[in-house]
Amino acid sequence: PKQLKKVKKYREKVPLFFKENIEKKLFEIYTSEVKLKSGGYLVINPTEALVSIDVNSGKSIKQKNIESTALDTNLEAAEEIARQIKIRDLSGLIIIDFIDMLNFGNRKQVERKIKEIEWKPDLILSSYHGIPKSYFEKGDPYHCYCHKTTRLMQEKFNKIKIQTTFQSRFGPQEWLTPYTDKTLEELPQKGIKNLLIICPGFASDCVETLEEINIQGRESFIEKGGANFDLIPCLNDGP
Repeated sequence: PKQLKKVKKYREKVPLFFKENIEKKLFEIYTSEVKLKSGGYLVINPTEALVSIDVNSGKSIKQKNIESTALDTNLEAAEEIARQIKIRDLSGLIIIDFIDMLNFGNRKQVERKIKEIEWKPDLILSSYHGIPKSYFEKGDPYHCYCHKTTRLMQEKFNKIKIQTTFQSRFGPQEWLTPYTDKTLEELPQKGIKNLLIICPGFASDCVETLEEINIQGRESFIEKGGANFDLIPCLNDGP
């Protein structure tokens, strides 16, 4: 009753929901991507088992260095995530993947390899061990973590485009895509003749990197018209 004087009847011809863009704001509740004022963004993926929230710096370049940008974006994201949890009525297991604020070893491996080779890559392929797609549909966040790793590498090494693929599938069911072997066959037709490949999901080189990628993958790429192919050693293969 004390606030009665503040209540006014809306008399304009344009419906209130349209004038104030209320429908647009309601629609945004169901979109997976949420923009942050700094230029960063969140990717919210609800599944049956959990809710994964991925924090990305995007176009956020206010700070002088990557570490400061990561810190500021993470702080801003923490506030927005709390807001999104309320307005989306999210509950259960919620996994939040903030921006890595430590030095990223994969970037150094990429830079080291590029200095060793005599040609410039047209593309860097980031190949991860695959899992059945049904695992992801049931809530396994592995797929999100792989794409997050690629995004972090791309943010800190933006000279060459990095693309995510998945390898080592077997059996009749569908696995995470795009498949590495199919991608290697298709790239030369798309004008990618010089390829560098890294396998961040493997701690050290093994049959799946040396045989599947560096031998079979190399042969497929060259046979389809590729010119240069090289594999970046796994992180634990050198100092």
